[in-house]
Amino acid sequence: MYNGGACGLWRGSDVHITDKPYGNKTALTDWFKNLPKGWENPDCAFGTYVSSNCTGFIKGDQVWVTDWDAPELLSSYFPGMPSGWTSGIKSAWLYEGSNALGLWRGNEVHVTDKPAGNTAQITSFFSNLPSGWENADCAYGTYGSGAVGFIKGNEVWVTDWQMPKLLQAHWPGLPTEWAQ
Repeated sequence: MYNGGACGLWRGSDVHITDKPYGNKTALTDWFKNLPKGWENPDCAFGTYVSSNCTGFIKGDQVWVTDWDAPELLSSYFPGMPSGWTSGIKSAWLYEGSNALGLWRGNEVHVTDKPAGNTAQITSFFSNLPSGWENADCAYGTYGSGAVGFIKGNEVWVTDWQMPKLLQAHWPGLPTEWAQ
């Protein structure tokens, strides 16, 4: 998430920013010119604090934020991570107003400001997750509400919504091929 509630969406090698012109796409390596070598295909990306306007990336057992000089080990940056969580993180999101990051791996969620090693099944952690959404493509933090959003195929659902919406209805400026 970015200042003002715009969302940066990443797909393949491109980034779309929801408050930029309709259909915009920029290569990840052009948007983040200081992306470390070999980080062109990270496992996931997450927004950091609005005041810093940075983006974080996780790749394998490392984490990197756009205002850092070099990546760090996940286990060093998040010392309370569950054992075995050194790779395979599918999504990460910031809980606004805290230092906590939610991490999703397999069917489990870990929150970095909870007791060391904590995990919960995604369907327990998000008890109102619609059926079948435990296999969503990704999750992201929302700006202002503290809710978490999920994208699955051509739909989006946020934890404070009743029902999923089509991506194109929620973000009408998406590149056409991204709304499929």
